[in-house]
Formats: sequence, structure tokens, C-alpha cells
Amino acid sequence: MHGMGRRAWANAVAAGEWVWVQEEPENMGAWSFIEPHLRKMTGKDILYIGRKASASPATGFANIYGKEQAGITDKAIGTLSGIKTG
Repeated sequence: MHGMGRRAWANAVAAGEWVWVQEEPENMGAWSFIEPHLRKMTGKDILYIGRKASASPATGFANIYGKEQAGITDKAIGTLSGIKTG
């Protein structure tokens, strides 16, 4: 890494908490690939915010999907702002 990239990475590694947010269920998307790499690079546990592991990428019901999506967003924004949410 050079100059700015090295400084940016140093600041990121120094962060108190790392959070991974994804819309896909836990067993889909990038989480299962990226989590061990981020943990190794940062030396920290990574908090996952997203849908629980599932055989399907979505419930198939718009009202349930909307509630899940809102929950992910609320938890992510609350976590990132320091507000504890459900």
C-alpha cells in the first residue's frame, strides 16, 4: 500500500468495532468469504448484521421482507451511531 491507502487502512484497523452489513442471508453473499479475512487482517471479531442463514434469499412475502429489511437497516444505523437496537 502507498501513502494515503496505508494511512486509511491504519485508521480503519484502529476502529473500535468492525461491522459487516448485508441484505442476503448469512450463508449467502460475501459474509462467509470475507469474515475470516477481515478478522485476520484486523485482529478483531466482526459483527454481522443481516438476515439469518436460510435456504432462500428472501421469504417470498413482501410484508415479512419489508420488516426484515427495516430491521437490518435499523440495527446497522443504531450500531454505527452507538445506539443499541434490538
